[in-house]
Amino acid sequence: MKILNPLLKFSFCLLISGLLASCNPFDDEGDGGGSSGPQTVLVIGDSISGKTNYSGVPPWPTLLADMRPDWTIINRATAGEQMSGGLNKVGGLLSEYTPDSLVIFYGSNNAINQNTDSYESELSAAIQAGKNAGCKVVVCTPPYMYQGRAIYNGGIDVCVAGAKSAAGAHGAKLANINGVFGSKSGDMFPDGLHPDLDGQRMIAVNLREKL
Repeated sequence: MKILNPLLKFSFCLLISGLLASCNPFDDEGDGGGSSGPQTVLVIGDSISGKTNYSGVPPWPTLLADMRPDWTIINRATAGEQMSGGLNKVGGLLSEYTPDSLVIFYGSNNAINQNTDSYESELSAAIQAGKNAGCKVVVCTPPYMYQGRAIYNGGIDVCVAGAKSAAGAHGAKLANINGVFGSKSGDMFPDGLHPDLDGQRMIAVNLREKL
């Protein structure tokens, strides 16, 4: 019986180990390449991220904190806020909390108020502020609205395009929440604006992967 050359045997073991690692069924990092260690995440946005007004339904940052208890989630989303409000406060929040990551999730109120012309430029400035502070920046696209608010979806399209453009131009990650939800209203509350519990979970899972 032949005995393998020690060097050949060692190389063979490395090859097998690499193949096993690449097939690890427990690797749940999505295409976003999420962080495997503790980090502080600052969230700015509107009521989709902040307060749903539906009893017993926590916003997605709370669900994300439950999924990743080793992360510190700082939720500074404000109901009714537009991208301009996020830009106005992001510098102060970055200085106050010095986060590792910044999540920016606006667009719904810009669409409702028909104020989409400056959305991309304001988002770009907020992304750059995060980058200058040394943060990983994740930009979220707003989901479509339904019921009486469906009339604002033209503005949502403008914001989705602006989010994709700004993220690509400034090296931010994109969480395409609009694409995750698609054109179905099944994961929204009857108000046609806020994601229900399943919808909030979908957002939390997507952001966990991107972060």
